[in-house]
Amino acid sequence: MQTIGVSLPRESFGRLSDIARSHVRGESLLVSGQPIEAVKEFENAELLETSLADKEYLVRGLFAAAARNPDRKRAKQQREKALRLYTTIVSKPGVVWEWAQQYPPGYLAEIKRSFSEENSRATQDETTVHQPEPQITRR
Repeated sequence: MQTIGVSLPRESFGRLSDIARSHVRGESLLVSGQPIEAVKEFENAELLETSLADKEYLVRGLFAAAARNPDRKRAKQQREKALRLYTTIVSKPGVVWEWAQQYPPGYLAEIKRSFSEENSRATQDETTVHQPEPQITRR
């Protein structure tokens, strides 16, 4: 990831390049064991992306930051934000279905599995449990 980050052009080509740069820096920081700094980069990307954009990268960063955060109250807030973001992804599968070419096979199933595991862990930790919104299907 660091190699990719170094090879990115220095000049900005607008919003898309700024999003990509924040993603690459965030992933690099996350891999190098700096989740709190990674979350800052991911939050920069989140501000630039559309509301429909998948925020799975931020979910991973928030859970990693919460795991290392010595401040229990802040860690709980990070986990709760991550669960809210997971809920958004799980409750809107049409976004993944409509843009299937942008997601690897099994992506939505993996997200649902991860959401379920983290939600169960949150229940055990006595944090807020989030339920996905009911899905409306068309016929």
